[in-house]
This record gives sequence, structure tokens and C-alpha cells, in this order.
Amino acid sequence: MTWHLPRRIVHIAAAIVVAISSASVYADLQFVSIPSTPPAAAEITLRFLPDARPDYNQTHNQTRTCRTLADNPLDAVTSETLRQVQGFAEICIRARQMDPAAFEKIRQLVSRQTALYAAMSDFIRQVSQLGSEAAAQQGADVQALVTRHAQIAKEAEALGVIGWADEQVPGLESAEATLKTLQSTSANRVCESAYDRTGMPAAWRSAQYMFDASQLDSLVNLVCLAVQSGASVRYLPKNMIGREGFVIESKQTRVKIYPRVGRENDGTLLLVPSMVMINGESFDITNRNSIHELAGVLLTMLQTR
Repeated sequence: MTWHLPRRIVHIAAAIVVAISSASVYADLQFVSIPSTPPAAAEITLRFLPDARPDYNQTHNQTRTCRTLADNPLDAVTSETLRQVQGFAEICIRARQMDPAAFEKIRQLVSRQTALYAAMSDFIRQVSQLGSEAAAQQGADVQALVTRHAQIAKEAEALGVIGWADEQVPGLESAEATLKTLQSTSANRVCESAYDRTGMPAAWRSAQYMFDASQLDSLVNLVCLAVQSGASVRYLPKNMIGREGFVIESKQTRVKIYPRVGRENDGTLLLVPSMVMINGESFDITNRNSIHELAGVLLTMLQTR
């Protein structure tokens, strides 16, 4: 006995073909055939157009049938394509050419990816809104968006939709770049605030500190790292012998540093440790080895929370 598709299914298929043919310019799918013969003789076939994926080449199988779609259903890179995949799967299940479990797998993946694109769009909107606010008001909102971006990236990686040349949601890369700038600006404000609380001289704000024999770091950054590690930092005004410096103190270690003040060739203020006191024991910094030993002590403190 010859089995034919019910007339209602053929009408549904025809309607979706028309919809796909008139879809937006982002559509990257088309039906190749809608059979009127038994499924065993001619399966419903969907073609992914050659330009739909930037990583397609001649070795890729660009077509899917109802029985193969579930193996790799999310070659779709736009919300419009996801809608088309969903419609194709619905025709397949009605035509009894797709297993219900495979259809459910596709439905869930399409749902997750659609939700992911919506989250990306919302992320873009939030970054744009945050960027228009005054810097002083951004604070915790920046960190919240950093956390949200990490969640989106994790979901994108799980679904395999990252690493393509084209953006899934236009404006995403620009929003990510803007967030990095906002995050850096916010971090700088935190560090500047930490520096201000130490009572350090304003003249030292732009100074470079010789952390190791051939390694310089900004004094503001050193203070910030120390505070982030749980240590306290305080300026030491000039004493009776004319030395000024600062103290970094953690639960286990207390380091007083008295630098020699000089300038680099470009005029930048340079602080070179000259005399230090570690837990009450003082010694002079006289060579590369001694400044390296001091750097080791500071690194241990900066890594302790």
C-alpha cells in the first residue's frame, strides 16, 4: 500500500517554504524537496546555503534531512535561521520522519540558543546604558555586567556558537570592548581611591616604584594590589633623619620601605628602595640581590588573602 503525506501536512510544508523564500536577508536555509511519495523513498531535505557559515568549505555536507538534523541542528547563526530550523523540525515530526526524542532535542537547543541571543541583545543594551551614566555611578553595575558577560560566554561555549567570524548579534563585539574599557576605568578609580586613603604625597601619584632590579610598577598599582590582598598601606612622613616612605602591613609581615627619589629620562618620578625594615629588622638595599629579596617578601604578601 502506498503511503502519502496528509494534505494538511503538505499545506503546512508549502506555507513554510513560502515563508522561508520571503524571509529576511539573514536567512540561510532553503527547502530542497517536499516529498509526495513515501518517506522511505524521498525524505524532506533542508539545505544550508554556502554563505550561511564562514567555516563551510567543499568538504562540508550542507544539507540536512529529518533524520540527520538532530546530529547538528544549530548551524544556524541568526534568530531567523533558528525559527526556520524549528519550523523544519515541526514538519519532520508531523511527517513521521523524525523521532520524538530527536525533535525534543532540537526544540530544547533552539530554545536555549534563542534565549542566548536575547541575553546578548539585553547585554548590549545594558552596556550602552551604563556607558551613558556618570562614572561615579557605575561601580557595582560594571561588576554585575562582567559577571553577566561571563555567564553568556559560558552558555555560548556550551552551545558551540562562539568563535565564528560573524557576530550572532550585531553590536556584541563593540559592547564587549566597551565593557572592558568601563571595567578598566572602574578598577583605576578603585586603585586611586585606595592610594588616597594611604596619605601618600600627591607628587608620588604618578611615580614608578622599582619593584625588582629590572621591573618597574606604578606606585598606585602597588598600593592597590597590597590593599586587594588584605594588607594595609600607610605613608610614613619624613623622620628626624629626613627619610620618608611607606609601610605595608599584613597579619604576618610588616614592611617599611624608605625609597630614594629620582627621575627617569622622560622625567617620571622613580622611587628606588634604599632602606627597609621587615618585622623590626632593618637593612639597606645595596645591590640586585637585596632588592630581589625584598621583591620576594612583597610578592608573598600580595598573594596572601
